[in-house]
Amino acid sequence: MKKFLRKLVYLLLYALSYTLFKLFFNLKVHGKENELKNGPMIIVSNHLSWFDFLIMAISLKPDKYIHFLAKEEVFKGLLKNFLYFMEILPVRRGKLDRKLIKQGLYYLSIGENLGIFPESTRSPDGKLHEENFHDGASYFSIKAGVPILPVLIKGSFEAFPKHKKLPSFFKKIRTKIYPPLYPDRYLKMEFSKETLSLYTDELKKVFREGLKESW
Repeated sequence: MKKFLRKLVYLLLYALSYTLFKLFFNLKVHGKENELKNGPMIIVSNHLSWFDFLIMAISLKPDKYIHFLAKEEVFKGLLKNFLYFMEILPVRRGKLDRKLIKQGLYYLSIGENLGIFPESTRSPDGKLHEENFHDGASYFSIKAGVPILPVLIKGSFEAFPKHKKLPSFFKKIRTKIYPPLYPDRYLKMEFSKETLSLYTDELKKVFREGLKESW
């Protein structure tokens, strides 16, 4: 019953968010041909604003239920209860969280999806910060043997930057779904920090080059 209610709430939030972003931000999604039909997968985006969780979700079809990873600091008050109900996973920065890893791998094992922002935190200036990239997406992809699907975002910084308390409406927001990255090459290597770094470098390249494109 709880799972049914969670997915119902997800679909309602999806429909509301899609309508609002179309109306107030003229959202357009490019690269829909690259969307994977079925999970499990790890969906990744650059991180520009509080909107990005919603933007990532509505850039894909509503059947792609996403278990987002979010910093533990946002798990407060009533929001805490809602996030746990929606099975959002709290991340303790700078710490190895075995519970998080176990839970993330479990979701992937049952065909569900993870949503990760590799930069960990919102950009302070609207630019990509590769130096902040962590290996979380690469780790889960290799350990679970599932692809990484990049969904890049433009315009959400202008709409709701980190330093603003309220959004600016009618700013154009664009996203583009890029071809998935598969871990096959790295599964043949010894699992190590160096292997994770190689995979993360491949992901960084998609972000770096994709965000330079016009779409």
